[in-house]
Amino acid sequence: MKTYHILLLVALFSSCSMSQSTTQKKYQLKKLSSDEMAQFTTKGKSVYYADEKIASVSSLEYEYYNGDYILEVSMIQHSASYNDMTQKLVYFMSSTYPHAKIEVKVERDAKQVYGFNLN
Repeated sequence: MKTYHILLLVALFSSCSMSQSTTQKKYQLKKLSSDEMAQFTTKGKSVYYADEKIASVSSLEYEYYNGDYILEVSMIQHSASYNDMTQKLVYFMSSTYPHAKIEVKVERDAKQVYGFNLN
C-alpha cells in the first residue's frame, strides 16, 4: 500500500511540473527609446551594446508548429547584466527580426547553475 501511495504522489507531481512547463504567459517588453536602440550594433554573429559585446547568435532555425513556419533566432548572452540587458536584447532582436521567435540562453546561469560553459 505504501508503494502505491508513493507512485501516486510521483505521478501527481510529474503531471504538475509538466503542466507548468508547457504553460506560457504573455509578457510585454518595455519599449526602448531611440537613443537606447542606437546603442545596439551587430557585426557578424555578435551583438554589441555601447560598444561592448553582449551576445552572439548561436543558431538560426526554422520551426513548423501548429501550421506556422517560424524563424527562431537563438542567442547566447555574455553580458553580466542579466534581466535588464536580456529584455533590451530581446527587444532589439525582435525589431531586427520582427516575425521571429527570439531565444536567449544566459551564459551566467549555465556556469553558476549547471557548471558548464555555453561556448
